[in-house]
Amino acid sequence: MTTSSGPLILLGADHMTQAPQTVALVAASLGLTSVVLLPTASAFTGPERSVVEALGTLGPLGIELEGLMVLTRSEADDAAMSQRITDASAIWIGGGSALHLVATLKSTATWAAITGAHALGVPVVASGAAAMAVADPMVDPRGGGLTVGLGLVTDLVVVTGVGDDGDDPEGHRLARTVALAPSVADVVALHPDAALVVDGDGRRQLGEGRIDHYRAGVELDPLG
Repeated sequence: MTTSSGPLILLGADHMTQAPQTVALVAASLGLTSVVLLPTASAFTGPERSVVEALGTLGPLGIELEGLMVLTRSEADDAAMSQRITDASAIWIGGGSALHLVATLKSTATWAAITGAHALGVPVVASGAAAMAVADPMVDPRGGGLTVGLGLVTDLVVVTGVGDDGDDPEGHRLARTVALAPSVADVVALHPDAALVVDGDGRRQLGEGRIDHYRAGVELDPLG
């Protein structure tokens, strides 16, 4: 498993309002004072609402937030947009549609700016569907098969939307993902209150949110 030099935090919840305590824990662990938020994945479900919700969660924590409305590939290739990423002290990629996020950002100036900033140590947080999309391979949310993701972290398959309040309550899609994942890859199923840190020191759980862990089709001890 490889990752760039900055911390990458993967969250189980698509929206900050689903797990505000976990968001506060992440913010404290990173010492966040300002964040650039990309609501790209929610382009068809209300990106403005995603920014407002984030403001309502991060504002009381004393964190300044800038919503960067990169919703299409042309916007993702805009030099002004990518420069705002380059200047960011922290990057937060909101949840929504993993497939739209990959289709919009892959091989664009904005994604190059994100990977470049991350390589220089800028923290990146990815919520829900975005946590799935930044990994490679990526879970296809339509059925649990695997496809190509953005590759900020490799040999790690991230599944969200699990649990009684998720969109895979019986775990059928998760079971398909576990069965299809390469034997060298870890599969982690992040429940809505979960946070997983991936950095130069490896991989560790942040907080007490539930994370299910599999490799080569076998369930392993929880991360912690």
